[in-house]
Amino acid sequence: MATSVNKSLVLQYFGGLCTPEEASLVEQWLRQEGNEEQMQEWLWEDWQATSGKIPPEASLRVKAKIEEQIAFRPSVSIKRKLYYSAAAAAILALVIAGYLLLLQGHSHETAGRYATTYRDSIFNKGDRPYKAKLADGSTVWLNTGAVLYIADDFGKTERRVKVNGEAYFEIRQDIARPFYTEAGNITTHVLGTAYDIEAYPAEKEVRVSLLQGKVAVRSADTTCMLSPGQMLSYTRQSGNMLVGSVATSDPSAWIKGKIVLNKIALPEALDRLTRLYHVPIQYNYGLIKEKVITGEFDRDTLPVVLQSILFVHNLKFSVMRNGGYRIY
Repeated sequence: MATSVNKSLVLQYFGGLCTPEEASLVEQWLRQEGNEEQMQEWLWEDWQATSGKIPPEASLRVKAKIEEQIAFRPSVSIKRKLYYSAAAAAILALVIAGYLLLLQGHSHETAGRYATTYRDSIFNKGDRPYKAKLADGSTVWLNTGAVLYIADDFGKTERRVKVNGEAYFEIRQDIARPFYTEAGNITTHVLGTAYDIEAYPAEKEVRVSLLQGKVAVRSADTTCMLSPGQMLSYTRQSGNMLVGSVATSDPSAWIKGKIVLNKIALPEALDRLTRLYHVPIQYNYGLIKEKVITGEFDRDTLPVVLQSILFVHNLKFSVMRNGGYRIY
């Protein structure tokens, strides 16, 4: 086969667009020493060219699909090499040709699902928390990359919003018009309260942490009541809901510039850092998949933050040629 491995072919490989012969050629190339870093450089180039131009919800949906593909690759050695942190996965989600096909489907879904229900949205494209005031006087802070969708009939008989990403709410009390927050497949019902929601589309769990007041969190067949200091974790795949204590002293400290990780799987924590700092972080998923991190960290430089987080699990990092970081 005369085809040579280049940037375009590698991106097609991760998008599932290669022929079996081309896929075999790419996998052989990836096994060769030094080619992994070359691939990271190609991905990082495209990330820099496309960063911020594509809605995060769409890119994360593709990220989840890519991780699913990689997880089921037959070659264990290749799988270990290619299971990246958020940066590499997000980069792939943004640049591979398969993204265009998936985005088309996502656009139709958005039009059908949101167009008649939501009139407006707020998207935090910046690197710092964004504070917004809703029409009813309630306040919401959106973390980096988060999106808030506002219902078309917001404020008439009820107040309903939908969240992708992380958001902190301080809700103005209005018994006649209850406030509902949709995140994943769960709905949080409040009258007047303060709570934090973590609903990143690519993460396995949706979390609701209550700081003040009282809320009812509903899934398809279960309702849980939360009291201040409690956190609910909803597992997307199984639909299970688990209520426990909030692990950090202040789940909303991120609105003051902190990095808050509340019982987060280490791979997902690294994914969040990638989105926050726009720098690729490569890791061996099998090495860290069972590790969990909890704590509040100053929003310092990425190397300082990584050192603090990895120290807990006796892990280290090195700098790659493309400016990213490799965890080991």
